[in-house]
Amino acid sequence: MILAAWEIMGQNDFNKDPGMRRLAERYLAEVTPNGAIPGYGDAVGFNTNPSTYIFFFETWATAFRDGRFKWAAHRMFDFFRRHEQDYAQWGNPICDAMDSLMEAYLAADESVAPVLSGSMLATSSFC
Repeated sequence: MILAAWEIMGQNDFNKDPGMRRLAERYLAEVTPNGAIPGYGDAVGFNTNPSTYIFFFETWATAFRDGRFKWAAHRMFDFFRRHEQDYAQWGNPICDAMDSLMEAYLAADESVAPVLSGSMLATSSFC
């Protein structure tokens, strides 16, 4: 985890790094309105660990003071809850998610309101 590694090394000013902001924006552009990140290429998307992405987006929302990232974190949490039984095929999703969800809670700043971005991908309603 990039954010955790930077924190361990005492480099908590990641939000000032333009490369980190570009990475965050790239991940944000992949989030669909229903909260999923589609898999493409040889990747499987976020299907085995969505809670890590929730932590990332809450951290970025706070660091960048940008509600689009909070919106993405909320949509991903909603998606995870709706598909909890689907995730059971990979083990115990609730137990596996707890560390990242606790980190997301600690990183969240409720003064940053969720904001839907016009750049979010359209998706069908089957999810």
